[in-house]
Amino acid sequence: MYTLIGQNFINMVKSFYINAKVASGGKEIVVRCPVCGDSKDPKHAHLYISVPQRADEMSLYHCKLCNRKGIVDDIFLRKIGCEDSRVLVDILKHNEELKKNPKYIKMRTFDIYPLRNTWIDPRYKWNKYKLDYINSRIGSAFTYEDILKLKMFLNLYDVINQNKLDLTRDPRVTDALNQHFIGFISYDNSYTILRKCDNAELHRTLDKRYINYNLINKFESTKDFYVLPTKIDVENINPVDIHIAEGVFDALSIFYNLNNRNTYNNIYISAAGKSYYQALQFILEETGIINYNIHIYPDYDVNDYQFNKLITSRILILPSNIIIHRNGYTHKDGTIEKDYGVPPDRIKDTVRIIYEQKI
Repeated sequence: MYTLIGQNFINMVKSFYINAKVASGGKEIVVRCPVCGDSKDPKHAHLYISVPQRADEMSLYHCKLCNRKGIVDDIFLRKIGCEDSRVLVDILKHNEELKKNPKYIKMRTFDIYPLRNTWIDPRYKWNKYKLDYINSRIGSAFTYEDILKLKMFLNLYDVINQNKLDLTRDPRVTDALNQHFIGFISYDNSYTILRKCDNAELHRTLDKRYINYNLINKFESTKDFYVLPTKIDVENINPVDIHIAEGVFDALSIFYNLNNRNTYNNIYISAAGKSYYQALQFILEETGIINYNIHIYPDYDVNDYQFNKLITSRILILPSNIIIHRNGYTHKDGTIEKDYGVPPDRIKDTVRIIYEQKI
């Protein structure tokens, strides 16, 4: 029977990692990250391991420096120095058993590339133009610091140079993307959705509103959704609100204009050419959330009940509510605003609940 909970779990980690520090009143252990190598100072560690408090809890890890997350399994324990085969087998059996629980059935090991995005090169003369473009597009007042926190960048080379990445496109193409586009970094940091932000005439292969750029030359792109960074409190009994929009500016505007920049127990994701269902399925599989509301912000050519039928017939653990939002703002010429990627004075949020879970 699995007994590595609470102090027993702490003692187990300390038995092979003598410099492990206990934090949060015994609910977390802090060690140095084996993925990114952590900080230069060996006394400073950034990888947090949650300590199971009950036998039905799974231990997770999260590096606050490189953002690598995942389940504390036998592979991870080996990486931080565990060689006790009995412990490794116990952990492996425990995790496999817990994955059958609805709380963990959708959980997978996180695969987040440790990408740095902390700097905007002041040498680029178009920085202010690009920031003004973003702010005028949705009526925001973002600063350069805000842009970085939202996993966005103004210049492609800022990210490439910080991370010493090889170019995955021809240098002439990359030069054009750097100058004429802004970027939204994908969930796993391997891709970026580039948005053209000026009227320059480019080659027909580049003269598009959106272009995906593969930052690390990753083979698959199953996690290339743009998801705004937020905080999910798994101990909160209230449902998490998942907001699914079509475009990246729609998601950004919903976050800024409708939700007052609320990052607590809210998830904002852009489908970006994929279906709303794919975006929802991705979030549920990656996070393991089972208590949630779905907010969908479709264009007017999509029928409400298409979502109801699609989601309720295919999702294993149903949401508390499915809520459709449409922008009902009407211009003077009688045309209706198409989406939410606009300033707040052009948004009239109309809401319709199309599914309620009966308790």
